[in-house]
Amino acid sequence: MVHLFTAHGEFSYAASHVINGDVLLPIFLIIAILHTIQLARHRTPLMKVVLWWGFYAYLAILLTLTILPIFWFGADSPVYRYGFGQQRLTELNPFSWVTYRRIQIVGNVALFIPLTLLGEYLWPRLRSFGGSLMAALGASLVIETIQLVMGYFYLGNRSFDTGDILLNTVGGLLGFAIFKLATRWWTPSWV
Repeated sequence: MVHLFTAHGEFSYAASHVINGDVLLPIFLIIAILHTIQLARHRTPLMKVVLWWGFYAYLAILLTLTILPIFWFGADSPVYRYGFGQQRLTELNPFSWVTYRRIQIVGNVALFIPLTLLGEYLWPRLRSFGGSLMAALGASLVIETIQLVMGYFYLGNRSFDTGDILLNTVGGLLGFAIFKLATRWWTPSWV
């Protein structure tokens, strides 16, 4: 459902087609299988292969929660009557998160913990505070920008929110801290 705020009033429109997260499962499954074949050829340790599968599952969940559903309106849909960009597209107050419900705060933080936690096991360059900070901040910024563009063209009903970027980045840094604590007690030979 898309909500437009125009000079003529507020209007809501339902998309004729909706693309949900079900679409991602076969895509990520094929990618994971092909990558596993490549890893097996290089005799990659089983635990690292399992982490890659976990990372692909995480990406599918992340995209499902942040980008999807995608709305598809027909060319003759009345949603286009007022032009593009009539939805609420931005929340630029970085402290807007203080008005969120507790579940939104926890969800935004928790959503990015696996990004850096799994990422640091898979990519050594992320094993620094700066690397984790840039990965979490960059990924969050990309997601929020995609949400902005999708909202502008009525492909979604999400908005660019600086509060989300802040909370996602905190989650990424928590993933970094968990990795550092975990490797203090146990560091696999392949890390």
